[in-house]
Amino acid sequence: MIEIDHLGVALSGRTILSDISFVAREARFTAIIGPNGSGKSTLLKALCRDHAYSGNIRFDGRDLQDMSSMEAATIRAVLPQSSTLPFPFTVREVVAMGIGAGRPGPVGESLRSLPERALHKVDLSGFGARYYGDLSGGEQQRAQLARVLCQVWQPVLDGIPRFLLLDEPVSSLDVKHQLIVMDVARRFADAGGGVLAVLHDLNLAAMYADTIIALSGGRLAASGTPSDVLTDANIQAVFAAPLRVGVTPRPSQPFVLPQSAGQSSSSHIQVA
Repeated sequence: MIEIDHLGVALSGRTILSDISFVAREARFTAIIGPNGSGKSTLLKALCRDHAYSGNIRFDGRDLQDMSSMEAATIRAVLPQSSTLPFPFTVREVVAMGIGAGRPGPVGESLRSLPERALHKVDLSGFGARYYGDLSGGEQQRAQLARVLCQVWQPVLDGIPRFLLLDEPVSSLDVKHQLIVMDVARRFADAGGGVLAVLHDLNLAAMYADTIIALSGGRLAASGTPSDVLTDANIQAVFAAPLRVGVTPRPSQPFVLPQSAGQSSSSHIQVA
């Protein structure tokens, strides 16, 4: 599991995150939600040691600061919001970069088929020979996810759970591929790994996450199950937006509907 204890991050003298504490467990999908500028991506970058931080971050009981880069890469793989590649790599070459990132030493024959298998998972079969730069934004995002999957292909390795850290993994995707990507992440968690994903779509968070962490103003605003976090009061406090939360009949799952700012509370439609 990932234990985050009193995490703080300051950039250029400005506090971005303050006193953040929560646990992201293996075999669980943890979604991070919050408005723009609330510190979601900064939190993931702290987990990658891209930003200096105060407090403690532990992976499977080990302090992140005590781990080598290779050790960290073995237990967690990171999908950033965007990735720029200035050189003419093929899609397969990009995806294959993930194999070496999580494994020291030469790549064995048994691993050479991983890029094609990962591309199949993200609905990019047959794209391996194409140039990465020729793909659409959504196709590039899925190719990068395939790379990340190659890095931690086994959700549990030698008894140690591994984690996917995903920063807005569906931001450039159409509806079909949003669901494909979310299914991939959900299956990774169901197989014993952990997923920590920044999401803007509250309904996807409600559908797929076991735990939701809500950030606001660089602080932890709410945490718990989707039903605990996605309430009218929490959504209004975190997003300062007129949203209404309903509940599907079976399974009982919250969903969020936008409402006109001019509507009175009595005119809100509730679905039960």
